[in-house]
Amino acid sequence: MNTKILVSIILSIAVIGVTGSVFLSLNDEVTYIPKKIFGLKTYNIVMNAGAATICAQNLSAVKNKAPFPVLTPTVLLEGYTLQDAEYVEPSRVQLKYFDGNVCGAQATLRDGVIEIIAGPLDTAFEVKDGKELANMFANNSPAKDKIVSFVSNGKQIIGIPASIGKSIAIDENNKTINEETYDTPTTVFVVDDSSGMLYRLNGFVPMDDLLQIAKSLK
Repeated sequence: MNTKILVSIILSIAVIGVTGSVFLSLNDEVTYIPKKIFGLKTYNIVMNAGAATICAQNLSAVKNKAPFPVLTPTVLLEGYTLQDAEYVEPSRVQLKYFDGNVCGAQATLRDGVIEIIAGPLDTAFEVKDGKELANMFANNSPAKDKIVSFVSNGKQIIGIPASIGKSIAIDENNKTINEETYDTPTTVFVVDDSSGMLYRLNGFVPMDDLLQIAKSLK
């Protein structure tokens, strides 16, 4: 779905609850959050927990290719490492963090993978800055009462909780022709107005945890 299309037909949304977090500082560089995922049903095979293989391009190569700055987190879920890094021309970087192996598309967001997508703000939304993006979500999102928005270290952060919704397609006679129930992951947007960059974090993890990861981008 085009990220510039914000409002879709959503007739019901149930926000998934979250719990608080305990943070463990294990070294001077990275803080780890004890792993807590929602445990949603998955049809994927999770390979070799703790595997350190990185798929595709390495992070240094990705940063060198991307024509924009790429920030990375200094806070992760416990046991998580960077598992996949990819620059997609002309304006997107995708990073995947997991405590297993995501090579060969064996693990997805449903298994606990955390995805960070980075690119210029103006390629994703028709807004001029982070404040305007926050206002857009606050005014138009079906889950606007559950959205968290604040500024941290000069960056606008917008958190949208995981949800379960239903979309219904209706024909010209007002007859239902298709009905679909779906779930969406927790999503956190980080806007760095100093560089014009947007970072989107996705994962089926508690929003408090994803917000901590988002705040740690450096």
